[in-house]
Amino acid sequence: MTPEELRGRRVLVLGAGLLGSAVAARAHTAGADLVCADLDAERARTSAERAGGQWLRLDLADRAATLSVVRSVGPDVVVHAAGRLAAGSAEDASRLMTGTASAAAHLAEAAVTSGVSRVLLLSSLGVYGAPAGLRAGGPAATAEAAPTRPVTPYGAAKASAEAILSGYCAGTGTTVRIGRLSGVYGPGARPGGGWMAGGLLRLLALHLTGRPITVPPALHDREYLHVDDAATALVLLAAAPRDIPPVVNIGTGRLVSATELAAAFTALGATVRGGRDERPGPTARRPLDVSTAARALGFTARVTLHDGLAAWCARLRKEGP
Repeated sequence: MTPEELRGRRVLVLGAGLLGSAVAARAHTAGADLVCADLDAERARTSAERAGGQWLRLDLADRAATLSVVRSVGPDVVVHAAGRLAAGSAEDASRLMTGTASAAAHLAEAAVTSGVSRVLLLSSLGVYGAPAGLRAGGPAATAEAAPTRPVTPYGAAKASAEAILSGYCAGTGTTVRIGRLSGVYGPGARPGGGWMAGGLLRLLALHLTGRPITVPPALHDREYLHVDDAATALVLLAAAPRDIPPVVNIGTGRLVSATELAAAFTALGATVRGGRDERPGPTARRPLDVSTAARALGFTARVTLHDGLAAWCARLRKEGP
């Protein structure tokens, strides 16, 4: 399977953040007729210009606008990479969940009524929630068949979007694909963006200004997926034939320990304080089982954390954040 199966097909990418922009660029390289949309018109324009496509502004909270845009663009494939960030307060959590659900409902209606062939939803490992336990020798990987039991507003919001799109489009001509991603990092991340990529970006900024860094526990034992690998897998999923599983985990399949993360920054020349491995707590993390992506898409992540951080650091040194 190759992403070139998108050649000549109209692809509408919703969301011009880290992942949306990377998927747009990869889809255009594969020969897709690309349209980028975002609530922020400037971000949509920038993403489209970098990738080589058209752009427009769209607020998915506006049902009428969503129906109109999807109808007028007439996409074969819609990539839903738009969304709100993790919540910081009870009010934020409410907005996150209601906003995510309404956007999914509006998109589902628009896709079905406009005859869209396929919708690809970018979801998260957060839908699985905390692992039930650990097996001897390390954490057991989480497969797509695992129950979805989110323990955060962000995970709950993503789970609701999955259910709404899948339920609405069931039995119609619109196929729904879901990519459940591990944490994504790399060029294009912004200080106010995703918490994991933002955390790495803050550490790189400290290093580039000559200050020592301390790797926070929140970044220990995480599954780090470079944005280029993520975009490759997502475009493969968007292009795949109908007979593949509707839900696919996308990650590296391994956790990066505190020691490994500290070593990656040390290799950049950073002065690292701490970074020792700790015993897992009651909500110890688990890697994703990525065997479906390997089998159905032929995808295996290629960019190591060491190489990914080194290239990102070099780019930041040259271009700035």
